[in-house]
Order: sequence, then structure tokens, then C-alpha cells
Amino acid sequence: MPESANGQVLKGVVWELPDSTPEAILDLRHMKEVGIQVVRTGVVGDSVLFAAADSLGLVFYQDMPLVDIPVGELTDSVSMATRILGEMLIAGNGHPSAGPIGLAVNTDVTNEDACSYFAAMRAQTQNVDQEFYYVSKFVESDVCHGQVDFVLLDGVGHEDPVSIM
Repeated sequence: MPESANGQVLKGVVWELPDSTPEAILDLRHMKEVGIQVVRTGVVGDSVLFAAADSLGLVFYQDMPLVDIPVGELTDSVSMATRILGEMLIAGNGHPSAGPIGLAVNTDVTNEDACSYFAAMRAQTQNVDQEFYYVSKFVESDVCHGQVDFVLLDGVGHEDPVSIM
């Protein structure tokens, strides 16, 4: 579970960005009202949304659009992913709500070839103060966890997600 700097467990939600900015801002306000602190979503490119989240004290965990990609395609995607990551870093610059960035979702991290992708992405951002994660269904056989700051476990579809940890 995500934790704050003082070790407090953060309450979060996975959210799909709506089509309109006013609807998105209304969603963010409702999230804040019910105690949400972390919003995991896709790429947020809208400075108005960052400003709204900043004012509400919310933090975005943004997933890059690399979902369920086979390892071979993932390693071939470094240049495209580098471009997207650069755009994300620019858009979030100066916004406290621009939190960690997810480099991939549900990639086979049991294959060491995937680790080269994560290493390449980290190498692109050596001088940037930014946290990175990936989302994985693999727990025990994950060989790439050392390439990111943390791993988010995908427990969707499990009756007791805690049991797979």
C-alpha cells in the first residue's frame, strides 16, 4: 500500500479520466470529500487538473499507456516510452500532485529481458527527482523489482487480494 513520508498508509482509488475537465474536477472534489489521498490514473496532461489536485491535496499516480505488453514489444518501446515520460515530467513539473509514474502495467516481470526496459527508463531520468513503479500480477517470481522504487500488486479478480502478498 502506498505510504506517506511518515509511514502513514494512504487511501487511494483507480480512476479513469472522464472526457471533460469540469467532470474530472467534480470527481476529484468528491474523492477528497470521502477521504481519498492518492488517485491512480492514466497520463494527466491537463495543467488545470494538476492545479485542481494540488489545491485538494491529492496525488496522482500516473500509469504510462503500456498495458499487458509482451516483453519483446516492451523492450522495443523504449524510445516511444521515453517520449511519453518526458511529456509527463514536463506536464507535472511544479505540481505537488504529480506523484510517482507507472512505467508499465501487467508486463511479465518474471522475464529478465523486461528489466532492461525499466533500467533504460530509469537511465533517462537520472537527474530527475521522481519515483517510479510498475503494476504486476507476479509476486514471488518478480525479477525486476530492483529497477523501480516500488511495485503495485494487481489483486483485481482475487477474492482475498491480501492473500497473494
